[in-house]
Amino acid sequence: MASAAKSRSKKLVALKDRLNRLLAEQDELRIRSADVFEVEEQVSLMEESFRAADALQTEVELDLDGDERQAAIDDWALCHQNYREGKARARARMVEARGEGPIGSGSVSAGMPAVRSSNWRLPEITLPKFTGKVLEFPSFWAQFEANVHKRRDLDNVSKFTYLLSNTEGTARNAIEGIPLTPENYSQAVDILKKRFGRPRQVIREHLAALWREPACHEMTAQGIQALVDEVTKHLRCLTALDKDPFAGRLPVSEALMPMLLDKFPPH
Repeated sequence: MASAAKSRSKKLVALKDRLNRLLAEQDELRIRSADVFEVEEQVSLMEESFRAADALQTEVELDLDGDERQAAIDDWALCHQNYREGKARARARMVEARGEGPIGSGSVSAGMPAVRSSNWRLPEITLPKFTGKVLEFPSFWAQFEANVHKRRDLDNVSKFTYLLSNTEGTARNAIEGIPLTPENYSQAVDILKKRFGRPRQVIREHLAALWREPACHEMTAQGIQALVDEVTKHLRCLTALDKDPFAGRLPVSEALMPMLLDKFPPH
């Protein structure tokens, strides 16, 4: 049993090394503006290696326990992220090569002038990852909008690439299958806004968070202040959404809805 587990672990390391080499080669192809067929072939090899590694990763995790398993999960999450970002860059290169949405061409995409550096590397922008938690969407979108969405030096393919790179979990799943084209960027944004950013949905999540807030069991200044800070945070967000509980803008039926929904099985 131990021998088999060790063999699986060594094989997984080899697959990860191969995947990393393919990702590096893919970036080299992109930088030297390789033929689209070369890029497609490279992506095919990347996908094959990733699928094999992903399947083996599950088996390796089952062989581990505790901290070792968590370390393996964290390592694979990073590998998965690098793969997704590398694949997104390759897809953008294929779109450019086919003339569907050239980055830095003389054309204008969605009214925005496109600019491209000589080696076609997107500028590094550090943003929080959005995983699909409704209460985190307003903050995520405010930062993404300011740093990416409203920038005039980025075309829609570049913005779409950033959007894919900065989403995970259910948020990523909601837009991952959409082809990376200039026209589809606005569609991806609309999907995220409708699914995670509807005001009524955000309001309900804040109310639900208030209902579920655990009681303060530590009658200390620190314990009481922590509860006050948490409650105040949600009340301020409700006020910003024009649902100030102290100004009569929050109907009782709306306030009770999250508590009532908890009485029913999840969809």
